[in-house]
Amino acid sequence: MSGLQHHDFSDSPARCVECQALAAGPCARCEAPLCGDCCVIVRGGSRPWAVCPRCARQRGDSLGGGWRTVLGWIAGPLVALLLAVLALAWLTDRAGP
Repeated sequence: MSGLQHHDFSDSPARCVECQALAAGPCARCEAPLCGDCCVIVRGGSRPWAVCPRCARQRGDSLGGGWRTVLGWIAGPLVALLLAVLALAWLTDRAGP
């Protein structure tokens, strides 16, 4: 065998949280099981994602918020580092010879 296989030791397969049909996969945001008929396809990343209708209503049908979080995690430390360097440069200029 070439790959891992999922083993669910329960007696029943996962059911869709919306209609109780056999689930095809999880919601990309809350990981609730969904069938193919109930999922909402969202774009905004490198590929489309399937989310449940509840997540689509609460957070919209875009993944832009996730991308803003990623950019914040990258830009935040860079801005803090820039401010620290500028503060040190200002302090060394003030100390002077």
